[in-house]
Amino acid sequence: EGPGQDAGAGAHAAGHHAAPAAGVAARAGIDSERRSADAALVAPIAAEQKTLLLFDGLDGMRRAIRTSAILHIDDVEASDFVAHQGHGFVVFDGKMLPVVVDGDLPPEGRVALLRLDHDGMIVGYPVSTVRDLAPVSDVSPIDDHDIEGFVMVEGQAVALVAWPRKDAAIELERQRA
Repeated sequence: EGPGQDAGAGAHAAGHHAAPAAGVAARAGIDSERRSADAALVAPIAAEQKTLLLFDGLDGMRRAIRTSAILHIDDVEASDFVAHQGHGFVVFDGKMLPVVVDGDLPPEGRVALLRLDHDGMIVGYPVSTVRDLAPVSDVSPIDDHDIEGFVMVEGQAVALVAWPRKDAAIELERQRA
């Protein structure tokens, strides 16, 4: 698989097929061509706050994130990640990029990586499968630092990732920068 291709194209859920990450990214106005991490330091590509990217987390849970938080979608080797208890790093373009991990990383193969803007700092969010785009429906909020709430997508409740989020490892990395 090459950059921007769906790392989990073989995975299917509830009869829905995963859309190639590059195609989904292009429709959202998100860059999916591999470039240096420094290139993403520019302001995020303007994306409507009312559009969500649907994906399956590493734990298999269907989630969504606002496209306005996404700087870039990459396809990276699983062996480039170092993670422990939900925190870690990915070696990206010769640099260590902090990541937020929501499940077990596969031992080998390619992983889709969402590069997200976290108040001016770039943070990686590895996902199992990039699915599709959806409009934001009403959010049913919950009191959780990881999940903003739930939204209805095609008749199913989907967890909406809170971003930027309050994460001790991200804050520590910001202080070190």
